[in-house]
Amino acid sequence: MIAALHAVLPEEATVPIAGDVDWSLVKHVLDELEPLLDNASMQANLLFETYAGQLKTALGTLGVELEQRIELFLYPEALETLKRARKKHSELHVMDSRTPN
Repeated sequence: MIAALHAVLPEEATVPIAGDVDWSLVKHVLDELEPLLDNASMQANLLFETYAGQLKTALGTLGVELEQRIELFLYPEALETLKRARKKHSELHVMDSRTPN
C-alpha cells in the first residue's frame, strides 16, 4: 500500500537556494525579454520557455506570474510584472559602470 501511495504522490519539490541563482544570466534574459514584450513578439514565449526554471527560481512568485502572463499572450501585463521584478530584486538593478565613485 505504501508503494502505491509513493507511485501516485508527486516527488518532493526541491526548494531553490538563493545562492544558486545566476543573477547575471537572469538580468541578461530579462534585458532580452523586455523589448520582446514591449513589441508583443511571440519570441518572448520561446525565450521565457528556454529559461523558465532559472527565472522562476530567481523571481519566485513574480516569475510564475510572468510565465502565466506570457503563456496567455498578455504581453503588456507581463512587461509590468517584469518591471516589478526588477524593482523587487536589487540584483537586477541597472548599474552604470561610468558613474564615478
